[in-house]
Amino acid sequence: AVRGVRPAFGPLGSTAGASMVRVVCRSPKGKAASGDGVPGGPYELAVFSRPQRADEELEPNDAVRSDLPKLVVGASLQGALSPEGDVDLYVIGSAGVAAGQAMALSATGSPDVEWELAILDPDGPPLLVRAVAKGQAVLVPNLDLAALPPGSLVRVRSIKGQAPDTPYALGLQPWLPTGCARAEDCAQLVPQEREPNDLAERPWLVAWQPAGQTVAGVLGGVGDVDQLALQVPTGAVATLTVTAPATVGLGLHMQSDTLPAWTVSAAPGAQWSLPGVAGGPQ
Repeated sequence: AVRGVRPAFGPLGSTAGASMVRVVCRSPKGKAASGDGVPGGPYELAVFSRPQRADEELEPNDAVRSDLPKLVVGASLQGALSPEGDVDLYVIGSAGVAAGQAMALSATGSPDVEWELAILDPDGPPLLVRAVAKGQAVLVPNLDLAALPPGSLVRVRSIKGQAPDTPYALGLQPWLPTGCARAEDCAQLVPQEREPNDLAERPWLVAWQPAGQTVAGVLGGVGDVDQLALQVPTGAVATLTVTAPATVGLGLHMQSDTLPAWTVSAAPGAQWSLPGVAGGPQ
């Protein structure tokens, strides 16, 4: 039996063009679908109406369509993950956001659901995926909306459990480091790295500075991957020094067009140095 599945739908149309609900009898678990089983008891289907809220998602929104709700900067949206396996899609709105401006995608989860937050390329693989434990929140900082392909989507998906009465909330706003009230007051504290850069074919480019430079990045949680393309010119040699955050260890994977890949680890708070990095794409 499935209980408590109460998604919100938009207007269901007139009698002549009404949406239809189909109830299908399935075989009991472990029984063959022979048709000679004992019929079950009566089922109950309850439908009620209420005024639509401006900030809520409406079903069906499991697949791409032209009128999906839009998540824009400064606004928030609420939705419910029900039943288990439910998928909610939102279009990302980037109007008025400058290229390179650091934004933050935030989501608070329902306490009874293990779920997943993803940013999707409508014509390719997911650009970014974050698994979220029950009742936990997730933050994707340093997001560059202008770098996203046109029509990019946010996908919220239930992995295990459902929460028809406990909505999640999505938000999109300028990212401010801890302790900052206004972006203009602490621009120097915002790391240069920008998401999404989880895919090797879509890295964040680190421009070459012959005099040396320091670039900062931020990891948005367990499983976050930052792909950085080091633009060291052919014939030049660089020294790479990486400092891990005080509370998080790092795994560093290096690869170039001419050398085999290698991986090293940096403990929390440790500094690791690699001299003699040859020029060429890394």
